[in-house]
Amino acid sequence: MAKTDGVCAEKGKRKGKALARQTLEQKKYHILLTNLPQESFDGQQVYELYSLRWQIELLFKAWKSVFDLEKVKEMKKERFECHLYGTLIAILATQTFLFQARMYWHQKEDIQISERKALDLLQSYWHQLLLRSHMAEINLFSLLSLLRKHAKKGRRKGEETASDILTKLEIW
Repeated sequence: MAKTDGVCAEKGKRKGKALARQTLEQKKYHILLTNLPQESFDGQQVYELYSLRWQIELLFKAWKSVFDLEKVKEMKKERFECHLYGTLIAILATQTFLFQARMYWHQKEDIQISERKALDLLQSYWHQLLLRSHMAEINLFSLLSLLRKHAKKGRRKGEETASDILTKLEIW
């Protein structure tokens, strides 16, 4: 179990809401079940790892939004399969490039790139590239610079990012 140390009360104060004592008491502890060996991770580390789950949820939400996964019209099975595979290939290509770009800026200038901002930027860039089919090459340096300029991750004071947690747990 990981103690939250008044995090709920702080969030309530910022939003102008006071939480009842019973609510605060109920939110005081989190119970997480895991099959990780007890000697490998303590309770706080398990809590931090579990908090990364939310990042995965946000990634799927971004894919759904950016790649229009919720908008599938009625069509023949074969056409749907082509559409699905094309979308999965686009996600794979985008995520592969994005992973490399995030590592590049993290190592070069200790800058963290926002997954969502970068996906939106890359989608716009890919569409522009497809519309200008006479451009045979992709200028990767300008794309990296665009990511650095427009897709930096916002950092809330006192809150750790997913990269911070992975680094602290020596996974990154």
